[in-house]
Amino acid sequence: MDDSLVYRQVGTEGTLLATTALNHSLWEYYKRRLTQNPWLIGSIALDAGPVVLAHIGENTLKSGERVNVFSHTDASQQAVLVAVAASTDMSTPMARRNIVAGMALDVPAHKEGGL
Repeated sequence: MDDSLVYRQVGTEGTLLATTALNHSLWEYYKRRLTQNPWLIGSIALDAGPVVLAHIGENTLKSGERVNVFSHTDASQQAVLVAVAASTDMSTPMARRNIVAGMALDVPAHKEGGL
């Protein structure tokens, strides 16, 4: 029995199962963002098999909708998954950067008055 992981490219498509709005976080990076608006996350059943949790890139997405998921390293240097509508262009790095910028995941979450 081999316990090594084999990485392979799979599709990014899936179905949004459910969403929720975070109003509190233990991570300082998100806690600072939650002072303005709740943060949307959702569970996605990927066509490749697993169910993942991801940041929701568009607040109009509803359960049952088709989505695409991509990974991103946010400004806190954490790898995160982002889900957008299946019709959203994410075919290039620039398209994905624009999505991330729209969510402000590419900038630090500053706190007035410092730390």
